[in-house]
Amino acid sequence: MPQPTEMPTPTPAPAGPSPQAALASRAIGAMFFSVFGSLWIVLGLAIALAQPPVWVWLLPALPGLALLGRALSVHRHHRDALRALEAQPEAKQRAQRFHWINAGQWIAIFVLGNALKWLGLGAWFLPMVIAVVGLHFLPLAGLFRYRPHLLTGLALVGLAILAPLATGRPDNAWGPLGAGLILWASAAWALSPWAVRPATPGTA
Repeated sequence: MPQPTEMPTPTPAPAGPSPQAALASRAIGAMFFSVFGSLWIVLGLAIALAQPPVWVWLLPALPGLALLGRALSVHRHHRDALRALEAQPEAKQRAQRFHWINAGQWIAIFVLGNALKWLGLGAWFLPMVIAVVGLHFLPLAGLFRYRPHLLTGLALVGLAILAPLATGRPDNAWGPLGAGLILWASAAWALSPWAVRPATPGTA
């Protein structure tokens, strides 16, 4: 009698990151968004106001510090779950690709900034930076499977185009102010419970 063959046991699919790990990972992004958002706001105020009173600088400081403090608290609360996620081979490969994308952003800013200066178009430096920062979010949206990065990137690229058109000059205050607000909004969303779903296969 032929012996019945045993069916191979299917290998279980790897579980996605836990909501706790995703929260901690989003919090890291929110830290950068809050800091760079504040810097953009400060730059915009410096362009818009010749000699602003001291209290004006509290406008970007208070929301920026509030977002940063919240991000630090969320990360500290869930960092053990994030360490477990980062130990996985897929997470290490994703982190390496992230570093390459981030490096490409800074190289593009350096090269294009010098090109604009050589062409006598130095006034377009800030719109160029905003556009490059926005573009670098587009591959990150796919890398981390996090759609809000796509919205952030498209909003920044649109701002880089529309602010000079609306004001008639590239070195306007609305570009930096808008960039700061977009990054703050991205930080606030990343720290919200709606930004994390248990089934999400990647984090950012």
